[in-house]
Amino acid sequence: MDDQTVFDDVLAMPPVDTKYVAGLFHHDRATFKGISLEARVLLKSLTIRSKPNDRFLIVGRARSGTTLLTKLLNGHSEIECDGEILKRFMISPKAYFNRLANKSLFPVYGAKLLSYQMAQVHRMRRPDLFLRQLEDDGVLLIHIERETLSQTLSLAVAQHRRQFHSDRGAVALGRKLRLDCDDFVRRLEWSEALLRYERAAFAGIDHLKVIYETHLADPAAQITTLERICGRLNMAAEPVEMPIKKLLPTQPDGIIENFEEVAAAIRKAGFEQLLPQI
Repeated sequence: MDDQTVFDDVLAMPPVDTKYVAGLFHHDRATFKGISLEARVLLKSLTIRSKPNDRFLIVGRARSGTTLLTKLLNGHSEIECDGEILKRFMISPKAYFNRLANKSLFPVYGAKLLSYQMAQVHRMRRPDLFLRQLEDDGVLLIHIERETLSQTLSLAVAQHRRQFHSDRGAVALGRKLRLDCDDFVRRLEWSEALLRYERAAFAGIDHLKVIYETHLADPAAQITTLERICGRLNMAAEPVEMPIKKLLPTQPDGIIENFEEVAAAIRKAGFEQLLPQI
């Protein structure tokens, strides 16, 4: 399957975890809020003298570790790492990113972009061209991946409980979650498609790959990851505190009440490779 087919297939998929306005547009695309914000930042940028600074963009799926990495980087005294600055549709995402970077008071500016926003909100049929333009501008691109089952389950639980992170400490899981098998398989299918979309977009582009399980799951790995990123940005790393506590058990059978039933549905759908090897 060539990259363009991957991009087109993702854009053609029905919505998961959200409803489209009039059945056609993601709600963050069918709004003028992003364009209005884009216009305000453009007007302000006319009075701000641009200054050189290093820039980076974090790209990944929701619940893949982007928030953790953002908070870790914000612990550095010379880095400003924004959140999801492109979560609403804008006419020129690249220009908006650069304008925010230009008005930053920090030597290094970065932000994060979730892949669903590339596909559903901005409808990027050629996300590789968008990333290539940033690469040509000298932006450090950081691609975060996480095992799909863990990422999808984490997102499902967070949406169900409306709790995504805790800065105060671990929170008891309480009762296990009973999942709708068909719904969860659709979520897995969508998440796997987004991962293919990301990988195709980054193919042939210089970037730094971060694997959640290897590079972010424990404090020692986080220190090494920050050193890698700071090295690419030509700056010294600084010690930071762990800002987020994990809320869930590690194994899916400790989270899902009907795990065997869900696992059977996953196997039937052809995603057996996503299940943990026990």
